[in-house]
Amino acid sequence: MVYKNHVIYLPFTAGSFPHFELLTFKIESDTPVCCMVIYRPPGSCSDFITDFSKLLSSIVHKFDKIIIAGDFNIYIDDPSNSLAIEFLNTTFSFNLGQHVSGPTHVHGHTLDLVFTLGLSLNSLHMSDLVSDHKCIIFDTLLHPVLTCHKHTVHSRIFNEQSAARFSALFSNIATTTPEFSDINDSVNWFNDLCSSALDMVAPQKTRLAPVVTPSPWINHSIHCHRRECRQAERRWKKTHLHVHYIHMKELLTMLNQLIKDARAAYFSNLINSNKHNSMLLFNTTNQLLNPAACSGFPATSSCDCDIFLSFFADNISGLRSNFNAENLHLDQATCPILLTEFSPISVPDLFDIISHLHPSSCPTDITPTKFLKEVLPVIALCLLSIVSQSLSPGCIPDYFETACVFPPLKKPT
Repeated sequence: MVYKNHVIYLPFTAGSFPHFELLTFKIESDTPVCCMVIYRPPGSCSDFITDFSKLLSSIVHKFDKIIIAGDFNIYIDDPSNSLAIEFLNTTFSFNLGQHVSGPTHVHGHTLDLVFTLGLSLNSLHMSDLVSDHKCIIFDTLLHPVLTCHKHTVHSRIFNEQSAARFSALFSNIATTTPEFSDINDSVNWFNDLCSSALDMVAPQKTRLAPVVTPSPWINHSIHCHRRECRQAERRWKKTHLHVHYIHMKELLTMLNQLIKDARAAYFSNLINSNKHNSMLLFNTTNQLLNPAACSGFPATSSCDCDIFLSFFADNISGLRSNFNAENLHLDQATCPILLTEFSPISVPDLFDIISHLHPSSCPTDITPTKFLKEVLPVIALCLLSIVSQSLSPGCIPDYFETACVFPPLKKPT
Protein backbone atom coordinates (compact mmCIF):
# COMPACT_ATOMS: atom_id res chain seq x y z
CA MET A 1 0.00 0.00 0.00
CA VAL A 2 1.42 3.39 -1.04
CA TYR A 3 0.07 6.58 0.53
CA LYS A 4 1.21 10.14 1.20
CA ASN A 5 2.89 10.75 4.54
CA HIS A 6 0.40 13.49 5.57
CA VAL A 7 -2.54 11.04 5.48
CA ILE A 8 -3.33 9.06 8.62
CA TYR A 9 -3.42 5.42 7.48
CA LEU A 10 -4.45 2.79 10.04
CA PRO A 11 -4.43 -0.90 9.04
CA PHE A 12 -6.77 -3.24 10.89
CA THR A 13 -7.89 -6.86 10.74
CA ALA A 14 -11.40 -7.73 9.57
CA GLY A 15 -11.07 -11.49 10.01
CA SER A 16 -9.65 -14.46 8.13
CA PHE A 17 -11.43 -15.77 5.03
CA PRO A 18 -10.08 -18.87 3.24
CA HIS A 19 -11.60 -18.18 -0.18
CA PHE A 20 -10.06 -14.77 -0.89
CA GLU A 21 -7.15 -12.56 0.18
CA LEU A 22 -7.94 -9.34 2.01
CA LEU A 23 -6.17 -6.11 2.94
CA THR A 24 -8.12 -3.67 5.14
CA PHE A 25 -7.19 -0.21 6.38
CA LYS A 26 -8.84 2.97 7.57
CA ILE A 27 -8.23 6.56 6.45
CA GLU A 28 -8.91 9.11 9.18
CA SER A 29 -11.14 11.95 7.96
CA ASP A 30 -14.17 13.90 9.13
CA THR A 31 -15.93 10.54 8.67
CA PRO A 32 -13.52 7.56 8.75
CA VAL A 33 -13.26 5.70 5.43
CA CYS A 34 -12.84 1.93 5.35
CA CYS A 35 -10.82 0.67 2.39
CA MET A 36 -10.59 -2.99 1.38
CA VAL A 37 -8.48 -4.60 -1.34
CA ILE A 38 -9.60 -8.12 -2.31
CA TYR A 39 -8.10 -10.80 -4.51
CA ARG A 40 -10.18 -13.88 -5.33
CA PRO A 41 -8.37 -16.74 -7.07
CA PRO A 42 -9.92 -17.94 -10.37
CA GLY A 43 -12.44 -20.75 -10.33
CA SER A 44 -16.02 -21.33 -9.28
CA CYS A 45 -16.58 -21.37 -5.54
CA SER A 46 -19.99 -20.81 -3.95
CA ASP A 47 -18.40 -20.42 -0.50
CA PHE A 48 -16.91 -17.11 -1.66
CA ILE A 49 -20.34 -15.47 -1.52
CA THR A 50 -20.83 -16.71 2.05
CA ASP A 51 -17.45 -15.38 3.20
CA PHE A 52 -17.94 -12.10 1.35
CA SER A 53 -21.35 -11.64 2.99
CA LYS A 54 -19.83 -12.24 6.43
CA LEU A 55 -17.17 -9.62 5.69
CA LEU A 56 -19.71 -7.01 4.63
CA SER A 57 -21.92 -7.77 7.65
CA SER A 58 -19.01 -7.10 10.01
CA ILE A 59 -17.93 -3.87 8.27
CA VAL A 60 -21.04 -2.05 7.02
CA HIS A 61 -22.47 -1.26 10.47
CA LYS A 62 -19.12 0.23 11.60
CA PHE A 63 -18.41 2.63 8.72
CA ASP A 64 -20.53 5.09 6.80
CA LYS A 65 -17.98 5.34 3.97
CA ILE A 66 -16.48 2.25 2.34
CA ILE A 67 -14.30 1.59 -0.71
CA ILE A 68 -13.86 -2.01 -1.94
CA ALA A 69 -11.57 -2.68 -4.88
CA GLY A 70 -9.79 -5.69 -6.26
CA ASP A 71 -9.56 -8.57 -8.70
CA PHE A 72 -12.64 -10.70 -8.10
CA ASN A 73 -12.22 -12.99 -11.13
CA ILE A 74 -15.99 -13.02 -11.67
CA TYR A 75 -17.39 -12.43 -15.16
CA ILE A 76 -19.94 -9.79 -14.29
CA ASP A 77 -20.12 -8.84 -17.98
CA ASP A 78 -21.75 -12.24 -18.63
CA PRO A 79 -25.48 -11.94 -17.76
CA SER A 80 -25.85 -15.74 -17.72
CA ASN A 81 -23.10 -16.32 -15.14
CA SER A 82 -24.83 -17.56 -11.98
CA LEU A 83 -21.91 -16.64 -9.68
CA ALA A 84 -21.87 -13.09 -11.08
CA ILE A 85 -25.65 -12.74 -10.58
CA GLU A 86 -25.47 -13.95 -6.97
CA PHE A 87 -22.43 -11.73 -6.30
CA LEU A 88 -24.07 -8.57 -7.64
CA ASN A 89 -27.29 -9.31 -5.72
CA THR A 90 -25.23 -9.60 -2.54
CA THR A 91 -23.52 -6.25 -3.09
CA PHE A 92 -26.86 -4.64 -3.97
CA SER A 93 -28.37 -5.89 -0.70
CA PHE A 94 -25.66 -4.01 1.21
CA ASN A 95 -26.31 -0.86 -0.84
CA LEU A 96 -22.89 -0.96 -2.53
CA GLY A 97 -22.46 0.75 -5.89
CA GLN A 98 -20.23 -0.72 -8.64
CA HIS A 99 -18.43 1.81 -10.85
CA VAL A 100 -16.37 -0.18 -13.39
CA SER A 101 -17.76 -0.88 -16.85
CA GLY A 102 -15.95 -2.37 -19.80
CA PRO A 103 -13.24 -5.02 -20.07
CA THR A 104 -10.42 -4.91 -17.54
CA HIS A 105 -8.67 -8.13 -18.61
CA VAL A 106 -6.65 -8.98 -21.70
CA HIS A 107 -9.30 -11.53 -22.72
CA GLY A 108 -12.08 -8.93 -22.69
CA HIS A 109 -13.85 -9.68 -19.37
CA THR A 110 -14.67 -7.32 -16.49
CA LEU A 111 -12.85 -8.84 -13.54
CA ASP A 112 -11.50 -5.82 -11.60
CA LEU A 113 -14.22 -3.97 -9.72
CA VAL A 114 -14.62 -0.94 -7.47
CA PHE A 115 -17.51 -0.72 -4.99
CA THR A 116 -18.36 2.25 -2.75
CA LEU A 117 -20.76 3.07 0.03
CA GLY A 118 -21.45 6.70 0.95
CA LEU A 119 -18.89 8.00 -1.57
CA SER A 120 -18.95 9.20 -5.16
CA LEU A 121 -16.08 8.59 -7.57
CA ASN A 122 -14.85 11.10 -10.13
CA SER A 123 -12.79 10.67 -13.31
CA LEU A 124 -12.74 6.89 -13.20
CA HIS A 125 -10.77 5.54 -16.13
CA MET A 126 -8.59 2.57 -17.07
CA SER A 127 -4.99 2.91 -18.19
CA ASP A 128 -3.01 0.65 -20.50
CA LEU A 129 -2.27 -2.89 -19.46
CA VAL A 130 0.49 -3.17 -16.88
CA SER A 131 0.05 -6.96 -16.78
CA ASP A 132 -2.85 -9.02 -18.05
CA HIS A 133 -5.12 -6.56 -16.15
CA LYS A 134 -5.75 -2.87 -16.68
CA CYS A 135 -5.06 -0.28 -14.00
CA ILE A 136 -8.21 1.42 -12.66
CA ILE A 137 -7.70 5.06 -11.56
CA PHE A 138 -10.30 7.25 -9.88
CA ASP A 139 -10.65 10.32 -7.65
CA THR A 140 -12.80 10.83 -4.59
CA LEU A 141 -13.17 13.58 -1.97
CA LEU A 142 -12.28 12.40 1.54
CA HIS A 143 -11.27 15.44 3.68
CA PRO A 144 -8.53 13.47 5.47
CA VAL A 145 -7.26 14.41 8.90
CA LEU A 146 -3.72 15.55 8.20
CA THR A 147 -0.86 14.68 10.48
CA CYS A 148 0.66 17.64 12.29
CA HIS A 149 4.33 18.44 12.21
CA LYS A 150 6.08 17.55 15.44
CA HIS A 151 9.18 18.95 17.02
CA THR A 152 11.42 17.70 19.78
CA VAL A 153 10.85 19.32 23.17
CA HIS A 154 13.37 19.14 26.02
CA SER A 155 11.98 19.98 29.44
CA ARG A 156 12.67 19.72 33.16
CA ILE A 157 9.99 19.48 35.82
CA PHE A 158 10.61 21.71 38.85
CA ASN A 159 8.66 21.61 42.09
CA GLU A 160 8.78 23.42 45.44
CA GLN A 161 11.67 21.27 46.73
CA SER A 162 13.82 21.56 43.59
CA ALA A 163 15.64 24.74 44.64
CA ALA A 164 16.48 23.37 48.11
CA ARG A 165 17.70 20.04 46.72
CA PHE A 166 19.79 21.78 44.04
CA SER A 167 21.39 24.06 46.64
CA ALA A 168 22.34 21.11 48.84
CA LEU A 169 23.78 19.12 45.92
CA PHE A 170 25.68 22.08 44.49
CA SER A 171 27.18 22.88 47.89
CA ASN A 172 28.43 19.29 48.24
CA ILE A 173 29.87 19.20 44.71
CA ALA A 174 31.43 22.67 44.59
CA THR A 175 33.34 22.58 47.86
CA THR A 176 36.16 24.67 46.37
CA THR A 177 36.29 26.95 43.35
CA PRO A 178 39.40 26.16 41.27
CA GLU A 179 41.38 28.91 39.61
CA PHE A 180 41.34 28.84 35.80
CA SER A 181 43.54 30.91 33.56
CA ASP A 182 41.01 30.73 30.71
CA ILE A 183 37.53 32.20 31.18
CA ASN A 184 36.05 29.49 28.94
CA ASP A 185 37.31 26.79 31.30
CA SER A 186 35.61 28.55 34.22
CA VAL A 187 32.28 28.73 32.37
CA ASN A 188 32.47 25.09 31.28
CA TRP A 189 33.29 23.99 34.85
CA PHE A 190 30.31 25.93 36.22
CA ASN A 191 27.96 24.61 33.52
CA ASP A 192 29.03 21.02 34.20
CA LEU A 193 28.33 21.41 37.91
CA CYS A 194 24.91 22.92 37.30
CA SER A 195 24.02 20.25 34.74
CA SER A 196 25.08 17.44 37.08
CA ALA A 197 22.99 18.82 39.94
CA LEU A 198 20.00 19.51 37.70
CA ASP A 199 20.08 16.00 36.24
CA MET A 200 19.64 14.61 39.76
CA VAL A 201 17.02 17.15 40.87
CA ALA A 202 15.03 17.58 37.64
CA PRO A 203 16.17 15.13 34.93
CA GLN A 204 15.76 16.36 31.39
CA LYS A 205 12.93 14.69 29.47
CA THR A 206 12.57 14.54 25.70
CA ARG A 207 9.28 14.18 23.85
CA LEU A 208 7.73 14.88 20.46
CA ALA A 209 5.10 17.61 20.58
CA PRO A 210 2.85 18.78 17.73
CA VAL A 211 3.26 22.27 16.37
CA VAL A 212 0.03 23.83 17.62
CA THR A 213 -1.45 26.89 16.00
CA PRO A 214 -2.20 29.42 18.76
CA SER A 215 -5.86 30.13 19.49
CA PRO A 216 -6.16 33.79 20.50
CA TRP A 217 -9.69 33.31 21.84
CA ILE A 218 -8.48 30.99 24.63
CA ASN A 219 -8.69 33.21 27.72
CA HIS A 220 -7.93 32.80 31.42
CA SER A 221 -11.43 31.54 32.20
CA ILE A 222 -11.09 28.72 29.65
CA HIS A 223 -7.66 27.77 31.02
CA CYS A 224 -9.08 27.54 34.55
CA HIS A 225 -12.08 25.50 33.40
CA ARG A 226 -9.82 23.18 31.42
CA ARG A 227 -7.77 22.62 34.57
CA GLU A 228 -10.95 21.66 36.44
CA CYS A 229 -11.82 19.18 33.68
CA ARG A 230 -8.43 17.50 34.00
CA GLN A 231 -8.81 17.27 37.77
CA ALA A 232 -12.29 15.76 37.37
CA GLU A 233 -10.95 13.25 34.84
CA ARG A 234 -8.15 12.16 37.17
CA ARG A 235 -10.64 11.83 40.04
CA TRP A 236 -12.96 9.64 37.94
CA LYS A 237 -10.08 7.42 36.74
CA LYS A 238 -9.01 6.95 40.36
CA THR A 239 -12.43 6.18 41.87
CA HIS A 240 -14.43 4.87 38.85
CA LEU A 241 -17.56 6.25 40.50
CA HIS A 242 -20.50 7.09 38.24
CA VAL A 243 -21.12 10.38 40.02
CA HIS A 244 -17.58 11.51 39.23
CA TYR A 245 -18.07 10.46 35.60
CA ILE A 246 -21.25 12.53 35.33
CA HIS A 247 -19.47 15.50 36.90
CA MET A 248 -16.61 15.21 34.39
CA LYS A 249 -19.06 15.07 31.46
CA GLU A 250 -20.86 18.18 32.70
CA LEU A 251 -17.57 20.08 32.99
CA LEU A 252 -16.55 19.01 29.48
CA THR A 253 -19.87 20.21 28.09
CA MET A 254 -19.42 23.57 29.79
CA LEU A 255 -15.82 23.81 28.53
CA ASN A 256 -16.84 23.13 24.93
CA GLN A 257 -19.55 25.77 25.15
CA LEU A 258 -17.11 28.31 26.63
CA ILE A 259 -14.65 27.69 23.79
CA LYS A 260 -17.41 27.93 21.20
CA ASP A 261 -18.72 31.23 22.60
CA ALA A 262 -15.21 32.71 22.97
CA ARG A 263 -14.31 31.76 19.40
CA ALA A 264 -17.52 33.25 18.01
CA ALA A 265 -16.99 36.45 20.00
CA TYR A 266 -13.37 36.72 18.80
CA PHE A 267 -14.20 36.45 15.11
CA SER A 268 -17.27 38.67 15.48
CA ASN A 269 -15.17 41.40 17.06
CA LEU A 270 -12.42 40.91 14.46
CA ILE A 271 -14.87 41.31 11.56
CA ASN A 272 -16.71 44.27 13.08
CA SER A 273 -13.50 46.15 13.83
CA ASN A 274 -12.09 45.61 10.31
CA LYS A 275 -15.10 46.32 8.12
CA HIS A 276 -13.05 48.37 5.68
CA ASN A 277 -10.07 46.01 5.50
CA SER A 278 -11.07 43.74 2.64
CA MET A 279 -7.81 41.76 2.67
CA LEU A 280 -8.12 40.85 6.36
CA LEU A 281 -11.81 39.94 5.93
CA PHE A 282 -10.98 37.69 2.98
CA ASN A 283 -8.15 35.97 4.87
CA THR A 284 -10.35 35.49 7.94
CA THR A 285 -13.18 34.00 5.89
CA ASN A 286 -10.76 31.75 4.02
CA GLN A 287 -9.27 30.60 7.34
CA LEU A 288 -12.71 29.67 8.66
CA LEU A 289 -13.92 27.89 5.53
CA ASN A 290 -10.62 26.28 4.50
CA PRO A 291 -8.53 25.65 7.61
CA ALA A 292 -4.92 25.00 6.71
CA ALA A 293 -3.06 21.91 7.80
CA CYS A 294 -0.68 22.07 10.72
CA SER A 295 2.50 23.63 9.47
CA GLY A 296 5.47 25.03 11.23
CA PHE A 297 9.01 25.98 10.57
CA PRO A 298 10.83 22.88 9.30
CA ALA A 299 13.09 20.95 11.64
CA THR A 300 16.47 22.59 11.78
CA SER A 301 19.67 20.89 10.73
CA SER A 302 23.25 21.98 10.16
CA CYS A 303 22.57 22.10 6.41
CA ASP A 304 19.52 24.35 6.90
CA CYS A 305 21.54 26.68 9.14
CA ASP A 306 24.32 26.92 6.55
CA ILE A 307 21.82 27.73 3.79
CA PHE A 308 20.14 30.32 6.02
CA LEU A 309 23.49 31.93 6.85
CA SER A 310 24.70 31.85 3.24
CA PHE A 311 21.50 33.56 2.09
CA PHE A 312 22.09 36.60 4.29
CA ALA A 313 25.85 36.62 3.67
CA ASP A 314 25.23 36.70 -0.08
CA ASN A 315 22.69 39.52 0.35
CA ILE A 316 25.18 41.59 2.34
CA SER A 317 27.91 40.94 -0.24
CA GLY A 318 25.53 41.99 -2.99
CA LEU A 319 24.65 45.22 -1.21
CA ARG A 320 28.31 46.04 -0.63
CA SER A 321 29.15 45.45 -4.28
CA ASN A 322 26.50 47.99 -5.28
CA PHE A 323 28.13 50.76 -3.22
CA ASN A 324 30.89 52.89 -4.66
CA ALA A 325 33.37 53.50 -1.88
CA GLU A 326 34.80 56.56 -3.63
CA ASN A 327 31.49 58.43 -3.44
CA LEU A 328 30.96 57.74 0.27
CA HIS A 329 32.01 60.54 2.63
CA LEU A 330 31.76 59.48 6.26
CA ASP A 331 32.54 61.81 9.13
CA GLN A 332 35.22 60.50 11.44
CA ALA A 333 33.50 59.56 14.69
CA THR A 334 35.18 60.72 17.88
CA CYS A 335 34.76 59.10 21.25
CA PRO A 336 35.05 61.60 24.13
CA ILE A 337 35.44 58.85 26.76
CA LEU A 338 37.89 56.00 26.56
CA LEU A 339 37.29 52.87 28.66
CA THR A 340 40.59 51.32 29.63
CA GLU A 341 39.33 48.86 32.22
CA PHE A 342 36.19 47.54 33.96
CA SER A 343 35.75 47.74 37.69
CA PRO A 344 34.90 44.40 39.34
CA ILE A 345 31.46 44.09 40.93
CA SER A 346 30.57 42.88 44.41
CA VAL A 347 28.16 40.22 45.61
CA PRO A 348 25.44 42.78 46.51
CA ASP A 349 25.76 44.26 43.00
CA LEU A 350 25.29 40.80 41.50
CA PHE A 351 22.21 40.14 43.67
CA ASP A 352 20.73 43.48 42.66
CA ILE A 353 21.27 42.86 38.93
CA ILE A 354 19.85 39.33 38.92
CA SER A 355 16.87 40.25 41.12
CA HIS A 356 15.74 42.74 38.45
CA LEU A 357 15.93 40.24 35.57
CA HIS A 358 12.73 39.50 33.68
CA PRO A 359 11.44 35.91 34.19
CA SER A 360 12.25 34.90 30.62
CA SER A 361 14.64 32.17 29.53
CA CYS A 362 16.47 31.00 26.43
CA PRO A 363 16.88 27.37 25.28
CA THR A 364 20.64 27.75 25.73
CA ASP A 365 20.31 28.70 29.43
CA ILE A 366 21.53 26.11 31.91
CA THR A 367 18.81 27.07 34.42
CA PRO A 368 15.55 29.03 34.00
CA THR A 369 15.65 32.62 35.27
CA LYS A 370 13.11 32.00 38.03
CA PHE A 371 15.06 28.99 39.30
CA LEU A 372 18.31 30.97 39.06
CA LYS A 373 16.97 33.59 41.45
CA GLU A 374 15.99 30.92 43.97
CA VAL A 375 19.43 29.24 44.04
CA LEU A 376 21.45 32.46 43.69
CA PRO A 377 22.77 32.41 47.32
CA VAL A 378 24.57 29.14 46.55
CA ILE A 379 26.00 29.92 43.10
CA ALA A 380 26.65 33.64 43.63
CA LEU A 381 30.40 33.24 44.30
CA CYS A 382 30.88 31.11 41.19
CA LEU A 383 28.98 33.61 39.06
CA LEU A 384 30.93 36.50 40.56
CA SER A 385 34.21 34.79 39.74
CA ILE A 386 33.13 34.31 36.11
CA VAL A 387 31.93 37.91 35.77
CA SER A 388 35.08 39.36 37.33
CA GLN A 389 37.33 37.14 35.24
CA SER A 390 35.46 38.29 32.15
CA LEU A 391 35.44 42.01 32.97
CA SER A 392 39.09 42.31 33.93
CA PRO A 393 40.53 41.51 30.47
CA GLY A 394 37.33 42.60 28.67
CA CYS A 395 36.85 39.10 27.24
CA ILE A 396 33.44 37.47 26.70
CA PRO A 397 33.26 33.65 27.08
CA ASP A 398 32.52 31.71 23.93
CA TYR A 399 29.44 30.17 25.56
CA PHE A 400 27.84 33.60 25.97
CA GLU A 401 28.23 34.30 22.26
CA THR A 402 25.84 31.48 21.32
CA ALA A 403 22.34 32.55 20.30
CA CYS A 404 19.13 30.92 19.10
CA VAL A 405 17.71 32.57 15.96
CA PHE A 406 14.07 31.88 15.09
CA PRO A 407 13.20 33.64 11.83
CA PRO A 408 9.48 34.46 11.48
CA LEU A 409 7.81 32.48 8.71
CA LYS A 410 5.82 34.87 6.50
CA LYS A 411 4.26 32.12 4.38
CA PRO A 412 4.09 28.34 5.00
CA THR A 413 5.41 27.76 1.47
